Amino acid sequence: MRGLISVFLILSSLFSMAQVGVGIEDPKAAVHIGKDVRLKDVRNVEGSMEAYPKHLIADEKGNLAVFTGLPTDLVFKNVVTTKMNNIVNIPNDNTKDRNVEYEEASLELSTKIVVPAHKTYVLEVTYSIPSMHPFSGTPKGEFGVFVKKKQGNTEFEKIKKSVRSFSTSYKNANTTTANGRAIGYTYVDTVENNTDKPLEVIYDLYGFTNRINLRNYSIRFGTYTDNSNNYNWGKGLVLVTINELIK
Repeated sequence: MRGLISVFLILSSLFSMAQVGVGIEDPKAAVHIGKDVRLKDVRNVEGSMEAYPKHLIADEKGNLAVFTGLPTDLVFKNVVTTKMNNIVNIPNDNTKDRNVEYEEASLELSTKIVVPAHKTYVLEVTYSIPSMHPFSGTPKGEFGVFVKKKQGNTEFEKIKKSVRSFSTSYKNANTTTANGRAIGYTYVDTVENNTDKPLEVIYDLYGFTNRINLRNYSIRFGTYTDNSNNYNWGKGLVLVTINELIK
């Protein structure tokens, strides 16, 4: 008889634990927590998406679920930001009405990314560079910005797909407004490192002018003022968003 009572008590306790409430009187799930949740010494698995591909998520009512993977095969890693410290000028010839041939100059925005061994990174290189031709006039030609890339031991190479230019073939604004543009673009680059060593990738931005006729003044890259007038463009910068491609 005593054994039968013991079995009955055990079964009763199991049934009573079918829905357990913590800080709540009327549980609606097997374990229903009605208070703030705190976990101690939780393992940090940052950067281990392949080993830990599942994510614990919750809806607006607090219901927990597991989500596997991401909407894409890209895993966000980091963002690297580099800003211009100095204005870069590409001067024009002082001969009246002379078209100056193509010229370029580094904007001193060199940014280095390291791709780990046997990893593939998808890099979004975004730049925004204020560019001005001060004073009034009717310049002709174009000026713009592009990216150069150095991967490993190779030489710097101009990325033609990254070029963004502004044509000044028509009459521009006069001195009462800003004579220039904030030139921006995003170039997406995929870098695959199949070696056993880290791979360095360096991006550098360049400003250029092509047959600009500005008489005796220059194109300014990265400028934010002109004769104490602030045009609210800020200094030039480049952002490199780093994503890992999970195959």
